[in-house]
Amino acid sequence: MRKRQSSPCRRCRLLRTDLGGRCPEAARDISELRSLLDAFNEAKKTAGLTIVRMLVTGLVLALLAGAFVKLKVFGGGQ
Repeated sequence: MRKRQSSPCRRCRLLRTDLGGRCPEAARDISELRSLLDAFNEAKKTAGLTIVRMLVTGLVLALLAGAFVKLKVFGGGQ
């Protein structure tokens, strides 16, 4: 997945639009929205990594439990 980055030219074009003349806070609002979007994307990434880490940990624990039962470490099995 390619991360899309805004170039300086693109930012300049956005800031030079009519929004700057009609609404002086437009540049700040656009910057805040970008910051919010970056934070949301980082949170999605972190949540995905956490889910994968939990699944891998559960799988390893299940394999260890099966090995312990198979080796009769805790008196289980036949």
